[in-house]
Amino acid sequence: MEKPVDCALSGLEKLLETIRLQRLTTYVAYPLRFHPVVRALKKKLEGKTCLHANMVCASYLPHWRPKQDHRKSYASMRDKGGGVFLEMSHELDLAQYLFGPVLEITGKLNRSSDLTVDSDDCADLILRHHHTSTNVHLNLFSRQRRRFIEVDLPDGYLRADLCQPKVTGLSGDEAIHEDFTIESDSMYVSQLKYFFANIGLGEMENSLPEASPLFRTMIEFRESQNYGNTHHHLRPGRVTGS
Repeated sequence: MEKPVDCALSGLEKLLETIRLQRLTTYVAYPLRFHPVVRALKKKLEGKTCLHANMVCASYLPHWRPKQDHRKSYASMRDKGGGVFLEMSHELDLAQYLFGPVLEITGKLNRSSDLTVDSDDCADLILRHHHTSTNVHLNLFSRQRRRFIEVDLPDGYLRADLCQPKVTGLSGDEAIHEDFTIESDSMYVSQLKYFFANIGLGEMENSLPEASPLFRTMIEFRESQNYGNTHHHLRPGRVTGS
């Protein structure tokens, strides 16, 4: 199933009941779970206490699909499920994958640029887990592309850079530095292999029943936001604030 399943909750309970009664295999596709940097980070976090995490994903919407008019894409329109919050919900899924169930989402969605018609182009979020919290920043107006995860640990820290790609950090007195070479479609191939290897086994990672609590929390948060046309037009070179 294409992430994040839908842009509304209508029909979700009926679908879950059908899956249960017919014992269907489902999988919500979040391919970044199969990114080698993410896999390496998850392995390094095993058995460790996470004090806090910070995740950033920044990109530029016109570069997503360069042969299309980005303002005519569904990503630009709120009622079609567009906006950075749902489009880049990979980060919320990764927070759950790495740090445990997301119990609550607080924060703010904004429309700060003219790149979308009416959908959110910026999200600043706090995700609450059982034993830690994750700060998440998403935007689709940045000319500086970046995607990383930072984790503070009692004896050090880890930083996973998905763009470079590499994992760096400190564990006690030991420095950590691992570089990765990644083919453009490798994580998608790994995801497909995983899916076909686990059909019918009853152990599928991120099945819809497993993914639905986060999906429900995401949609409820999104529906609570009223950002509309909140961007401000500034004169070139003008900076506001103290």
